[in-house]
Amino acid sequence: MFQRKEEQPFQHGVEVLSSSTERIDRNEKFAAYIQLPSLEEYVLVHQYRPLVEVYRRDDNWRQHTYGPGEEIELASLDIYITLDELYEVLL
Repeated sequence: MFQRKEEQPFQHGVEVLSSSTERIDRNEKFAAYIQLPSLEEYVLVHQYRPLVEVYRRDDNWRQHTYGPGEEIELASLDIYITLDELYEVLL
């Protein structure tokens, strides 16, 4: 399913959820992503409402949920961005 060059390990996955893809992104894709030993974070961005879910390996795939006005931490990329800034770019 995923093929990456050896020198570029797959560290994070990002999916934008829509009504037609949400079930697959949450179940089948998530199950496939977490089997990758190099994956550190899996991010779900909601398309129709300001909500981001970040799953981190270091927390045993614990979910971190971010809403309006909150700062999203993407530790695998060493990036912090507010949810509002993210949705400004997306919309």
